[in-house]
Amino acid sequence: MIGFSITIMLAVISGCGGSPEFVVSKFFQHISSGDTTSAKRYCTKGFLDKYGQGFDTSSQFMQYYKTEFGGKNAGKEEFNKENFQCELKGKTARVWQKQFPGFVIICAKQGAFWKIDDFSYDFAEMLKSLNIKDVKDLQNLTPDKLKNLGQRK
Repeated sequence: MIGFSITIMLAVISGCGGSPEFVVSKFFQHISSGDTTSAKRYCTKGFLDKYGQGFDTSSQFMQYYKTEFGGKNAGKEEFNKENFQCELKGKTARVWQKQFPGFVIICAKQGAFWKIDDFSYDFAEMLKSLNIKDVKDLQNLTPDKLKNLGQRK
């Protein structure tokens, strides 16, 4: 019983317990608040080796995104785990935001914990999420269209 309690406590302390959606949600919540140290706890070593240098830039981008497109509350609602969808295959999970399925986070199970391992883009799906059907739509992409990301017409 003590071993089980210690395992649960370590999962809570490490911040990596829960579903892949939970892990991705917490990662983005930390990035959007500028807490890159906490965000890194949700990533594999391979992910950090590949993308860790860009965390400060990602955090700065999220701060810009919040200021320009969402005000103070941006990042709170859209990064709740309920807004993510997940596809599991063994020890790999593909996670994406329901309203923006073109950006997929790939999670890997390490022991009992899920961690972010990579990401991929589906450019066609991204264009669809932005309601871009042709070159004219792409040329007319404005901050307002980005603000309404994922709201298909």
